[in-house]
Amino acid sequence: MWVLLTGSIGTAKTALADILAKDGFFFPKVEDPKSWNDSFDREFSYLAQRTAEMESVKSIRDRGKIVTIRSIWDTIVFARAAVKSFDMSEERCEMLTNMVRSLHGIAEKPDMVVYAYAPKISAIDRATMKGNLSVDDMFMDSLLEEYDDFVKNIEAPMIDVDVTMPYEAMREMLTFNMASIGSTRIPEETIWKKDFVNEFWMAKKN
Repeated sequence: MWVLLTGSIGTAKTALADILAKDGFFFPKVEDPKSWNDSFDREFSYLAQRTAEMESVKSIRDRGKIVTIRSIWDTIVFARAAVKSFDMSEERCEMLTNMVRSLHGIAEKPDMVVYAYAPKISAIDRATMKGNLSVDDMFMDSLLEEYDDFVKNIEAPMIDVDVTMPYEAMREMLTFNMASIGSTRIPEETIWKKDFVNEFWMAKKN
């Protein structure tokens, strides 16, 4: 079973993953890039790590439980937000998008998606405390907008978690929903509606 945690920066995804890890989920950690100053370099670094992470997903999901923070598809979400906030050129965004599309052969699909969200001010405060000091209002507005669009177009078991709720409430919500899905695998044609993700699965099936 693979649970994918997705959402903007500053939405306590690591805390949610740690909750699942205590419940027996394997949690492979992704290292933050050394510099946040160049948006392309940052997303390229994350994409490389998430691509390697797919090997862990493939080897574990059918015989155990694994949770990951974000996926290769989140690269496109961040790149589009960076373009909107004038932090990345259209050309570099297209380059990253094409890289993600080229990875359809290794892309696994999650059994459940957990969408972590928080009000903008709370998310910026959390991100700043974590050390992501370059986060600004324009980028956060763009990122929240892109994630809202992204999750609206996902057809899969999904939990929306407001990370401003008490820790114990989040833990109970996750525990209950994990028990309800068990090890059920989702039919290939019903996971994603979003065009840029749909291309992965259509190419993979053909």
